Amino acid sequence: MAESNIEKEIAELRQALSLVHIDLLLHKGFAGSARWKAERGVDVALPEFDAAAQVAADTLWSEGSREAAKAFGEVLVKYREAISAFDATSENEYRTRLIQALWELKDAVFGWKAEHAAHG
Repeated sequence: MAESNIEKEIAELRQALSLVHIDLLLHKGFAGSARWKAERGVDVALPEFDAAAQVAADTLWSEGSREAAKAFGEVLVKYREAISAFDATSENEYRTRLIQALWELKDAVFGWKAEHAAHG
C-alpha cells in the first residue's frame, strides 16, 4: 500500500522534530561540557549527549538522511569519549566534526546548507 500524503508529512515532521530535539540536547551538552574541566562539568554534559544519541537512534530517518544520521551518531560517540577522557585536543577536533555532522544532517532533512549556518 502506498504511503498517503498525511503519513508522509507526519514522518517528515517527526524527523524534523527529532532533529530540533537533538540540536537542543547538543546545546545543553555543550553548555555542560564548557565546564568539562570543572567539577561535575562532564557529569552534567554526558546525559545530554546520551539523550541526543538515543533520539538519533530512535528516529526513523528518511532514505535521504540515514547516512547523515549514522555519521552524526558515530561522531557523537567520539566526542563523548573525548570529553570523558578529558582530552582537550580530541574534544576540540570532535566538537568541530560534531557541529559539521549536525549541519550535514540538517542539510539532509531541511536542505540547510552549512555555509548558511549561523556561526558564533
